Amino acid sequence: MTQIGISVHNLGKVFGKRGGEVKNKGVGKNGDGQTIIFKDWSCVFNTGELSIIYGRSGSGKTTLLSLLGLLDTPDSGDIKIGNINPYKMSARKRALFRRQTFSYIFQRTGLIDGMSIKQNLTLPLRYRALPNNYKSVANLNKAMEQAAIDLPLSRKAANLSGGERMRVAIARALVVPFEILLCDEPTAALDEETSHIICKTLLNLARNGKTVIIASHDPLMHEYADCLINLEEG
Repeated sequence: MTQIGISVHNLGKVFGKRGGEVKNKGVGKNGDGQTIIFKDWSCVFNTGELSIIYGRSGSGKTTLLSLLGLLDTPDSGDIKIGNINPYKMSARKRALFRRQTFSYIFQRTGLIDGMSIKQNLTLPLRYRALPNNYKSVANLNKAMEQAAIDLPLSRKAANLSGGERMRVAIARALVVPFEILLCDEPTAALDEETSHIICKTLLNLARNGKTVIIASHDPLMHEYADCLINLEEG
């Protein structure tokens, strides 16, 4: 029986102040000069599947990931994680729930240049009460291997190439335990061979019971998808 990871019902999200300048691109504008990103949008993301969100620039891919990952708040509609509505929680409990449930791969990587690879990998662990084995070199090396990167843990992030930075960011997301993985253009800075390795890693995570949701322009990733969601179709 298919288990629902995230369900979205009648999602609404609007950017731009009434009567003011709209600074965000999106799918359309209303009569008040606001940018409508989502209006009455519904979808289901299943556990055990790799879902890919695609569409032109400005169609709302990154915004949707932020909403699904509880990093942003919808203006209307419901987002449920399994059977849980996180927006019925207090802000503090919702933040705790987010840390325990999600892991993220950001397009801009979010690495701190002055830190080593090891320090960047273990940074998310500072905010989680986890056993010490998560900080072990063996766990870090396992995540590095899954992300197809073989570099000294002591190397500074400032000395990494764009592709290396992305792979370290992917490894960082895999260091922590999670149920749902959200990825924003994870193969954008990677060569084709490495992209295939990353796609296989993400698909394997889904097959092992995780919910994996990816925003991507990369047609290579579509080969691995269980579900393709085109935002341009509404």
